[in-house]
Amino acid sequence: MIVCTLASGSDGNAVLIGYKNTVLLVDAGISAKRIKQAVWGLGVPEPSCVLLTHEHGDHTRGLAVLRRDVYAPPLTARAVRNTAPFLHITEVTGSFGVGDIGVEPFATPHDTPDSMGYLFDLGGFAVCVCTDLGHVTQTVLDHARRADYLLIESNHDERMVRTGPYPHFLKTRILGPNGHLCNEVSAEVTLAAVKNGTRHVTLCHLSKENNRPELAESAAAKRLAAEGIAPGKDIILNVAPPGAVGHVFRQ
Repeated sequence: MIVCTLASGSDGNAVLIGYKNTVLLVDAGISAKRIKQAVWGLGVPEPSCVLLTHEHGDHTRGLAVLRRDVYAPPLTARAVRNTAPFLHITEVTGSFGVGDIGVEPFATPHDTPDSMGYLFDLGGFAVCVCTDLGHVTQTVLDHARRADYLLIESNHDERMVRTGPYPHFLKTRILGPNGHLCNEVSAEVTLAAVKNGTRHVTLCHLSKENNRPELAESAAAKRLAAEGIAPGKDIILNVAPPGAVGHVFRQ
């Protein structure tokens, strides 16, 4: 079993998940060359497919050259077909399996026609990937709470967004209900999941302009500590780096 981010942030996103004989990617928002180099460095087989969360370029940029089977929600599938009609794309409308891995998609609130997170079943070990959401719905929370390993967006520090150089329309988009998750709300999701049994958490999709790894980690750690939960002792908490392979979980 392996779980790790290959890249995570404003410039590109990809998560690798492997179990038994199956390796897959969630998103391919970096170049195919970088993906292949990262996979080679991890010593695992090349992923057989890519599961897309949504159509934005920082999640799809490497698809055309990578040329793997694609799973995507219907409207995302349509958008990808318009740019890469040669790819084999399966529309995701419910739970399904990819080799040895069970996949349960769920809706996320983001400013695309179709956006989703995924809950993976790796032989009874649950991994939840949930990024690009402007607020936390009950559906999102329910899936996060079921995770043994949660990869959750912690995109921005709200003060940095409000006082930063972005134009007003972009600030409004980021802070809106279909934008991105701030550190404090991400910390609340992390706490809810940990109180329900999650023991591994990776904070993902940090904004290069509007966040810092230490701010995201501090927000989560403080919220956990307020409930008597100590990162590093009771759970493993880490922050995904933007342009490199992150914490590698193997079991």
